[in-house]
Amino acid sequence: MAFINKNSILFLVLIKLCTLDFYRENLDALKAQPTSAQQQQSLGRTLGNLGNVHYLLGDFEKAIEFHTQRLEIATEFGDLHAMRRARTNLGNAHVFSGRFEEAATEYL
Repeated sequence: MAFINKNSILFLVLIKLCTLDFYRENLDALKAQPTSAQQQQSLGRTLGNLGNVHYLLGDFEKAIEFHTQRLEIATEFGDLHAMRRARTNLGNAHVFSGRFEEAATEYL
């Protein structure tokens, strides 16, 4: 059994916050470039990653915001795997936000 102390928790929080900054910078860089299909798909992945980081940080509203944007891009490209991941992530965030009915629609 792993022992977790406050230094371990601080370390995990710092990693998550650094990751959040990295993905935000990536998002800004992608938005600043001319739009192509490949750029849009990269943007979608970055939005999904930002949603995951916010989920891990317990900011479920922000996670929902980013995963919704991810779903829109995945739908635009007909990327069924990305759509499934986005919907699952949305469902999970809705569960932790206490919105069980909305979560259920995402899991269908």
